[in-house]
Amino acid sequence: MTVDFTFLALSQQTFLDWANAIGVPIIVVLIAGIFGLISRQTGNRAQEERELQEDRAREETLRSYLDRIADLVLEKGLGESEIDSPERAIALARTHNVLTTLDGRRKGLLVRYLKASQLIHNGRTVLPLNLADLTNSDLSGADLRACDFSGANLSNADFYDADLRNCNFENCVLTNEQLAQCAQLNGAILPNGDLATEQTLEQLQIEDRERWSVS
Repeated sequence: MTVDFTFLALSQQTFLDWANAIGVPIIVVLIAGIFGLISRQTGNRAQEERELQEDRAREETLRSYLDRIADLVLEKGLGESEIDSPERAIALARTHNVLTTLDGRRKGLLVRYLKASQLIHNGRTVLPLNLADLTNSDLSGADLRACDFSGANLSNADFYDADLRNCNFENCVLTNEQLAQCAQLNGAILPNGDLATEQTLEQLQIEDRERWSVS
């Protein structure tokens, strides 16, 4: 009987030792996992907050820009100003500067505003966009007839269903695939200097479909 109790005691002690040996690492791992999860969640929240702040900053930047350009148009006569006027110099500097900070959607809004204000009208451009950063601009569905984009960087700009008739795209960073997505292109000056005809868009669309079929 004594031997049995002794064996039982030894077995219980062995089990406790084994449980302690296994349990402690498991607890440590669980605690580490919990802290890791909390850390990731905290990091995600911090990232979301940073992105929200950046979005608010871009919105405020665009609003401030539009207000300033409106003042120059309505109060300083920007649309009728001389080429070397201070109004044009200020507006041009602000335009190029703000475009480097905006996302694609807001760049699209800015371009539509300039078009509506007749500041980028082909043939009498007030604010030339040569070298302007219009990458990723969302211009889908926009009426951009006779806009002067010459020399602008339009890489990845979205022209889906846009009206691009009589636009000037000479020397732009722009692909045929992008142009193939528009609704109208007749009369536009293409990046290589060629003039788009009624058949140009159809040909671009055919080439685009062929590229997709091959891929």
